[in-house]
Amino acid sequence: MFLQLVYKLFLPPFLTNSHYFYRECYFTAESTNKKSEFMKCLNSSYRLACLQCSLTDKELGEFIQHKKRTEEISQKVAVGFVGLQDDGTWVLSRNVHLSSSGRLIPPSGSSYVWIGHVYGGIGVASCREECNISLPLSPTPLAALFEKIRTVFKHNFFPCILVIASTILSLQYENMLKNLNFCPIPLAFGESGTGKTTALQCGLALIGAWKKRFYSKLSQAKILQLCSDSSIPVGVDDPQSKNDISRLMIDLYNGAFSATVSRGVSRPKTTCIISANFTTVDQQR
Repeated sequence: MFLQLVYKLFLPPFLTNSHYFYRECYFTAESTNKKSEFMKCLNSSYRLACLQCSLTDKELGEFIQHKKRTEEISQKVAVGFVGLQDDGTWVLSRNVHLSSSGRLIPPSGSSYVWIGHVYGGIGVASCREECNISLPLSPTPLAALFEKIRTVFKHNFFPCILVIASTILSLQYENMLKNLNFCPIPLAFGESGTGKTTALQCGLALIGAWKKRFYSKLSQAKILQLCSDSSIPVGVDDPQSKNDISRLMIDLYNGAFSATVSRGVSRPKTTCIISANFTTVDQQR
């Protein structure tokens, strides 16, 4: 849990060496038990190391509790990963928070706060993970995309639409597991040069993710890690063998847990969309 602390006009007098009249910073609830950890969080938010605190650990704790009682400190949940959060909110970037009904939530009114740009660490979504989405949100780019792919793909127009639709479907991976206990793994296959990779990129581009969630020649373990770190689907282009696809389908179809020595136990939050020159129809598994 993270607390958002906003200073209006002046910083408290016990914080010295401050040259700003308005500043926003973040700190963990646990850090208020020790002055050194509290100042480390504040200085990390400022990207400086000049702030100092003249209070004792006890005085600092009493000050924070007073601020919380008077609601001068707003309490928010730090975004731990990009995508669908526990309460149904979608956090795609620091400025794009969507309600479960798809309405844009101003970051100031969201129960989540993006702190990856001021606080790095385990359990906090980093800036390199956020989707590249332009505001205001509009359906116009989707209509423009369909017009373009109709021209470019010609007779493969409808297969391309299916790949795009499968990408959007994959965003509901956890909901499908909850309601159906499985989620299909989209696979685009065909001869080289038929537009499979381009269709996959178009699907990811609609959610601002093709530059960050599009991969080739990844290990099985790495793909499962990516699927566990975010609910944004992973694009896997040109796997090496039918066995690679078969293993992914087994691991992701039912949302089974996986475990490694380094990462411990994890469960996928999303699936992957695969483009390949072959299928697994003759694989017994």
